[in-house]
Amino acid sequence: MTIIDDLLLVEANKRMEDNGDKKTLSFDSVMNDLGISEAELLNAEDVDIE
Repeated sequence: MTIIDDLLLVEANKRMEDNGDKKTLSFDSVMNDLGISEAELLNAEDVDIE
C-alpha cells in the first residue's frame, strides 16, 4: 500500500463511523437511479487528468 492508499482507507473508515445509523445506498441502487449499467462502466474510456 502507498501513503495515498493509507490516507484513503483512513478517510473511508472515518466517513463510515461518522455515518452512524443513517441509511446508505447500494452500488446497484445508485447505478439503477442513474440509468447506468455495469457493462457501460466496463466499456467506458479511461480519462486522463492532467
